[in-house]
Amino acid sequence: MKALVNQVEQPFARSLVACDTPVDGNYTGSELCGDRLTVLQEGFGISQVGQAQESFAMLCSLSVVAVLAGAFGRKLVVCLGLIGTACSVVLFVFASESPEAGRRLFAYGQGLQGLYPVDYLQGMIVLDMSTQLGGDGQMTWQLAQYRETVGNFVWTTCLGNTVQVMELTSYGTVWSVILGVNVCITILALLKMPETKHTIAQINHDEPAGKKSSKAKKDKAGGKDKADGDDVADKADKLGPAGKVMAEILSYRGLLTDPRARRYLTVRCVEFMSHSVFVFGILPVQLMAYHGWTQTQFVVFVSVLTPLNIMCMPLYGKLQDMVGFERAYRYAIFYLSGCGLIMTLGVPIAGVGGWIAASILVLCGFMKGFDAMRGFVDSRFCEPEQVSRFMNAQWIAGYVMGSFVGPIYASMLNVKGETYWERALPNMIMAALGIVNTTLALTVLWSMTNGTEGIGVTLRSLDTIVASGRRTFLVLRAKRPLLGKVHPDGPQ
Repeated sequence: MKALVNQVEQPFARSLVACDTPVDGNYTGSELCGDRLTVLQEGFGISQVGQAQESFAMLCSLSVVAVLAGAFGRKLVVCLGLIGTACSVVLFVFASESPEAGRRLFAYGQGLQGLYPVDYLQGMIVLDMSTQLGGDGQMTWQLAQYRETVGNFVWTTCLGNTVQVMELTSYGTVWSVILGVNVCITILALLKMPETKHTIAQINHDEPAGKKSSKAKKDKAGGKDKADGDDVADKADKLGPAGKVMAEILSYRGLLTDPRARRYLTVRCVEFMSHSVFVFGILPVQLMAYHGWTQTQFVVFVSVLTPLNIMCMPLYGKLQDMVGFERAYRYAIFYLSGCGLIMTLGVPIAGVGGWIAASILVLCGFMKGFDAMRGFVDSRFCEPEQVSRFMNAQWIAGYVMGSFVGPIYASMLNVKGETYWERALPNMIMAALGIVNTTLALTVLWSMTNGTEGIGVTLRSLDTIVASGRRTFLVLRAKRPLLGKVHPDGPQ
């Protein structure tokens, strides 16, 4: 749902731009301004200011969301987030009807969307399912990648892009329809969504909270103490709402002293500055401003990429079969980083920049399956009980960056630049950060704590397991990450 809202936001922001140039009948994106480049420049600025508001709101709310999701489950937070998204759409409806207050209402609406950190919640839910005892963690992440791609195809490609192809200058009706859909989805979530959060007892014994495992019952009958997991679960059950919140907050203390957290978050912050803002913000604006692409042409091109990405997902698995987990991961990083560098520096080139961007976007689709493997490896970055807290901290860091990075890049963008150097300032900064990010990913995260932990260690462990002909569960009950060990219960 939020993907649809985000897809419509940037053209909607352009419709709020007003200037002194009269409209001459050619589509500029705004019925209040006839200068297309001005509409693109100011529309991007409005969008990034709104995005900064959303990121700041997410930063403020994510700590609360993380605690609530940890203490009371994921369903409650998802439903509250959907309600916040519905309220933001209401403000967009009012902004469409009030040009004078449109920019202010747009920023407020973006801020309300910060109540719904959908990417974080999706990651938590997939993590819950991937760490169920007896499940296949890598397959869960692969299926989640397919679900995300198909979901984006429905909400973004089919619905969101249809709205953009219409090249509207008034979005009141569109937002009213989206509001109705949002309300229906909220009701469905309240009635049908299952809870995915594990209790301590489920993590340790794959049993419901408050129940004793058979081993624990035998121990008790023999005069022994209860199993540790059951004891912790019983204590958690006795806590009231305030106690659960405080217990969840205190559980984050370990991240402050964990050197792995500092390395991991540093890499993710650099990645955000070098990749996310460019692909989802600057790239479409530069294609339209520098190379004459229309909004419709860009939307149609992206729509064609979606089925290509779906068809290419199995290719990364084939690469793993050919060269192994570790080498395939390295090859994918170098391949995607090289493509990103060429596209970032190539888009501002007059004449051929549009063809460069289009070609690179197609080539990147061949490694679409890498995203699932990366999510799986990240979920094994540390102890199972800590990994959700790592992910929470990652999203918080991303929202910190998002609250100011977008507006800074928007101030650097010069859509009326004539020379390469006038156009390419933000691109060169992003390219330099991309090189730094690739270097950090292959060094500080690859091997840590004297070579016993890290991405490279995990991948080499997978290679060892495959080479030895043993099958392992990729979901662990142990308190250590995957370090070349088979399942605690033996080969499965």
